[in-house]
Amino acid sequence: MPLTAYAPVGDPDNNHRRHRESRLFSQSILTILTPNNTNLICRVQLKGEGRWVSLSLSLGEFSPAPRFLAISEPFLYEIAGLDETAQTYNLANWQGGVISGARYAFRTLRAPLQQVRLHELRGQLSSGDIGAISSAAAAAVAQLLARQLDFAQDLAGWKIETELSPLGSLREAGAIPQDTSATFTAPSHPAPPA
Repeated sequence: MPLTAYAPVGDPDNNHRRHRESRLFSQSILTILTPNNTNLICRVQLKGEGRWVSLSLSLGEFSPAPRFLAISEPFLYEIAGLDETAQTYNLANWQGGVISGARYAFRTLRAPLQQVRLHELRGQLSSGDIGAISSAAAAAVAQLLARQLDFAQDLAGWKIETELSPLGSLREAGAIPQDTSATFTAPSHPAPPA
């Protein structure tokens, strides 16, 4: 996998070099190179008591319009709310969990920010389950960076499964629609992942 180098921001005089012999610098050097393969997609599925979420992400360079979270074309979205509040949620509400989890992973792993592309967000969730979406996004980003993330978040009984595949393989397998204009809205109860 190609590596992306990281240079400290706001250090034009390279003051970080003064601390080469320090333990802090030697620990930091381990986190400044990050695998960057934009040809991979990670699907994370969390399953709990009558609830589930399936989320697929890929990473890429920031486009001319630098948005941290970009919606891919095509995009599969179908979330059924299990309570009255969740039934009023739209994509923007659930995206907050994706952004929170992805930023948590980049920050915790000390990896340079990359654009996160959302390919799939499906599930059957209650309004209190945005944390599950955050956990799924954090796990996906860690997988895409080929890093291990020790969750500070409690998965509270959710079972997690991750799958790393070449970009396009989900579309070929029929998990993501071929029609590039397709955007799906929440049916009453989407089918849980196999």
